[in-house]
Amino acid sequence: MRDWWDSLKADEQKRRGIFSDQFRDDRKAFRGHYLTNERDVSEHRLGFPNIEARVVGPFGKEYVARPPAGYPHPDLRVSAAGAQHQR
Repeated sequence: MRDWWDSLKADEQKRRGIFSDQFRDDRKAFRGHYLTNERDVSEHRLGFPNIEARVVGPFGKEYVARPPAGYPHPDLRVSAAGAQHQR
């Protein structure tokens, strides 16, 4: 990127600098916004959004779903021993 910038003529660099200065305060405010940070984390660090969903199964049990794990299929029942059985 630096090589590209240095290859521009001085008047073009100045013109682009003046243009960027017009939006500097708006860009700073945008970069400081909570959702901008969340987007950066999900896009560049986690690889998925940092969200949580709650799914209510057919028997009224609530499941928590988070990417990439998902949630247990709502038609699965849990026995007293903790093993899952297909309904």
